[in-house]
Amino acid sequence: MISTTGHSMRLNFLCEHHRRSLMASPDAAGEHWRDCLDRLAELSVAPTPYRVNIAGSALEAAGIYLIAQRVCDAVEINRYVRTVICLLDVLRQLSQDRLVLVVVAGANATLEYLAENGSDRFVVVRGRRRLKIEGMRCLDQDAPSVRPTSPESLYRRATLH
Repeated sequence: MISTTGHSMRLNFLCEHHRRSLMASPDAAGEHWRDCLDRLAELSVAPTPYRVNIAGSALEAAGIYLIAQRVCDAVEINRYVRTVICLLDVLRQLSQDRLVLVVVAGANATLEYLAENGSDRFVVVRGRRRLKIEGMRCLDQDAPSVRPTSPESLYRRATLH
């Protein structure tokens, strides 16, 4: 689900209660993040609603954990980038181009925050570059030669429903 508050947009995969509990315990957010990645590794790559939810929950938990840490090592940053790419892959399979852009933009903002707070800038820049490339690859892959232009077709492409 996309949430808009003011000028920011973000995806919400965790319920409000779960999000609040993870925000109160960043270590639990880190554990939930790793658990979601383990579950994703066991699932088929088919773009099921469950896979979307697990990938999105992993990304949301990762964001909570990383923002609380502020300074992250290369392992955490690279795991975060892999988490983003997991979600991008499933969104690409669902032809959710706009959501791919939202995810890449949000992930880049998180990485920039980490760099500003002392995380290794080289690792962050490399991660941001990879997300840009993967995001563009998601948008370019299997793209029809003529994009639909009717408002109805654009709406269908912009939601997970």
